[in-house]
Amino acid sequence: MKLLLFRMTSGFAAILTLLLLLSVVAPASAQGMTDVVSGLRTDPDAPIEIEADQLDIYDKKKIAIFKGSVRAKQGETLLNTATLTIHYSGGGAGTAQSITRLEANGGVRVSQKDQNATGDNAYVDMATEVITLSGNVVLTQGGNVLRGSKLTINMRSGAARLAAAGGNSQKGGSGRVQGLFVPKKR
Repeated sequence: MKLLLFRMTSGFAAILTLLLLLSVVAPASAQGMTDVVSGLRTDPDAPIEIEADQLDIYDKKKIAIFKGSVRAKQGETLLNTATLTIHYSGGGAGTAQSITRLEANGGVRVSQKDQNATGDNAYVDMATEVITLSGNVVLTQGGNVLRGSKLTINMRSGAARLAAAGGNSQKGGSGRVQGLFVPKKR
């Protein structure tokens, strides 16, 4: 199933900010991380194309659920996940509406050029403007890598926190946030 949605740009833009994490979370002195934001510019007025195996709309509940190899694209930014649930208010699906919450579950990946954010689940609350990416979070930009278990971003303040799960050491992890920053060659 392939759909073209035009009125969901504000919600999709929130998911796209996951890619801005590298510039928010990484130390300013890490070479190669300072140019991340300039490479992530996208046209917020560009249409969003969503493909999935199935779309279920529960208009009375104001929920649209895309299931099965979901692929959402706006400009050069791509979101892949198993399920994308969009909570909305206002008119019916396919008409002017306001996104209130987004939930992406199952192998979440947001990418643009050499920048990627992956995790098991993503949650965007539009009212509080808080984004949460959880479960095996990995952020990459070129050779730079950040790892943790939960990333929370406050879009209003720009504050971000990457946390590690306690006790990861039993599963082969360190139980700590990990970062690898590769300097640019001169």
